[in-house]
Amino acid sequence: MLATERMSFAFALGKGWHWWSMLTLLLHRITMHTNVWLRYAYKLLPLDIYRKNILLEWRGAFLFLLSRRISRVPKR
Repeated sequence: MLATERMSFAFALGKGWHWWSMLTLLLHRITMHTNVWLRYAYKLLPLDIYRKNILLEWRGAFLFLLSRRISRVPKR
């Protein structure tokens, strides 16, 4: 795990995120790393399109949960 990822997990824990936010963050990281690895391992166009769809789907879910979490922060 990279230092930036450790920092992001520590940040998420420090902010008191729910378990589903942490799970989404983890899956988002796994999907990103798998996407990079597969790009070099295989040079197949259909697989590339399929992976991009998965990556965009997880990124969308991650940003949605992040925006929900941010909107719950009490206004001062």
